[in-house]
Amino acid sequence: MPIIHIKSLPPKKYVEISKALSNLCIRVADELGIDENKVWATWQELQPEYYVEGSKTFNEQPTSTHPPLVEVLGFEGKKSHEIEKILNTIAKNLSELFKVDPENIFISYKECLKGKTFSAGLILK
Repeated sequence: MPIIHIKSLPPKKYVEISKALSNLCIRVADELGIDENKVWATWQELQPEYYVEGSKTFNEQPTSTHPPLVEVLGFEGKKSHEIEKILNTIAKNLSELFKVDPENIFISYKECLKGKTFSAGLILK
């Protein structure tokens, strides 16, 4: 159950967001050996004036600053190597999509804890 939330400036070139998110879900699922329907993704395009790095703003996603900001939620218990697979797959995918170096992508992984996560009509334990 990784859930991937992406926030970024508008891409330099047109991107079919639903297709890009679908491809990302499929790639992550393949890396983890799970059903693609167990990986969810959202994308929020940031208005240029709402994303500042120091004093710099850009109208579109630059290659070396203002990294896409990604938060991954996953149910607790994933092993370190599984989390690394998720992070590396997302970084590679977004790097290709935005034509930026993986060094200019920020991804954080947060665990959803047992007894503190509600999904599919129940509290997950």
